[in-house]
Amino acid sequence: DISHFPELKNRTQKKYSEVNQIFELISFLNEDEKCIGIMIQLPLPDSFSEYKLNLLQSIREDKDIDGLGGSLIGKGFCDMIDFSPATPKAVFTLLDSYQLGDLKGKRVAIIGQSIIVGKPLALEAIKRGAIVQCFDISSTPEELEEGCKNAEYLFCGTGVIDIINEKHINNKGDQILIDIGYGHKEGKPAGDIDFESVKDKIKHITPVPGGVGPLTIASLFDNVIILAKQFGNILK
Repeated sequence: DISHFPELKNRTQKKYSEVNQIFELISFLNEDEKCIGIMIQLPLPDSFSEYKLNLLQSIREDKDIDGLGGSLIGKGFCDMIDFSPATPKAVFTLLDSYQLGDLKGKRVAIIGQSIIVGKPLALEAIKRGAIVQCFDISSTPEELEEGCKNAEYLFCGTGVIDIINEKHINNKGDQILIDIGYGHKEGKPAGDIDFESVKDKIKHITPVPGGVGPLTIASLFDNVIILAKQFGNILK
């Protein structure tokens, strides 16, 4: 409970208007033994967006619970440390629980190339032996459609509502769709995949809300414990 740490509460719950104040806060939290995990909620306000990478990299490695500073992702990929960012950890925790996480030789399409979702997901899929094809805003509609139809797994995390629909699905009925996008459609939560148009044409699909989202939150807390154990940051 943060109320037990008044100085930490005062610093983290105030509003900041200057980017140097954010750097100062991160520096304080890096050295504060009462803090064992730091995460920057993305996307940042426009006034801070140009400093995103610098802010992420300023988080001390042993407190970077989402791994977006970069070094932990690299070490995890190379098996130098037991660590995976929250989103890929959530996705593969879900797949593994249904014995669907063996991607060796599987064709995987990843739609969206953010540092939160697409890029770390691609690394984890490659690590598991998948044949990965990535798509982003520069991909043509034809490239996206063909790539999705050829894939056995579709991981989608763009934040563009219904960017994937029935025209991206093949006629084999064996595809597995993981929707990591989030937005609103007609006032209700919705994901990247047009659920109703594809649900009867595929093997498995995650819903929005209630799919990967709750597992992502759980994965963040798991990373707090993992880093505390591996780096010895035990809360006092």
